[in-house]
Amino acid sequence: MARHHSGTFKSKHLNRDDQPVVRITWEQAALFCNWLSAKESLSPAYIKKGEKLIAVEPLNTGYRLPTEAEWEYCARFTNTQTSLKYPWGQQFPPKQLSGNYSDQSAKDLLPNVLKGYNDQYATTAPPAKFKSNGLGLYDMGGNVAEWCHDYYSIYSYAPEKIYVDPAGPVNGKHHVIRGSGWKHGSIGTLRLAYRSYGDDPREDVGFRVCRYLK
Repeated sequence: MARHHSGTFKSKHLNRDDQPVVRITWEQAALFCNWLSAKESLSPAYIKKGEKLIAVEPLNTGYRLPTEAEWEYCARFTNTQTSLKYPWGQQFPPKQLSGNYSDQSAKDLLPNVLKGYNDQYATTAPPAKFKSNGLGLYDMGGNVAEWCHDYYSIYSYAPEKIYVDPAGPVNGKHHVIRGSGWKHGSIGTLRLAYRSYGDDPREDVGFRVCRYLK
């Protein structure tokens, strides 16, 4: 999208070629997925219904945003019986260079920063600058929070219920945002359980893409 510009934040650039895209709506992210699908002659994962862009049912092999369940599985994965609590491990605060969070380099930009932590990036960092997780995925925590496929809802606690590859509610008003970003530095927002919602662009929200192989 040549016309898209991620802009600046308090005079700090967010639009360099080596920075992740931000200030993009959920619909723009979904349309980008459709563009990728068209390039590879795949069926689009999203279609227009009236004024809304919705997911096809059932989900096909076109490019799309990860479901919230996919995102959480990939973020928490350890190849053991214990899942991750934080992107870097089980204990707070993070060790140095664990990821791009609200740190000492951003103390003149943000009201709350991690005491004693410096990842050397005041705003967004180039992807893959920090260690990958157990699945070889980068920036599942920090850098930018991420749009998910699902509509946002409050899930009730039902330990007896088993979900198989859930894609979220069929209808809704807003979409899920998962993960922390460069503006986050509290114990609550850095947990992998942290979730937000919206549809409008933010300077700390971007996206990644995925698709079913078959």
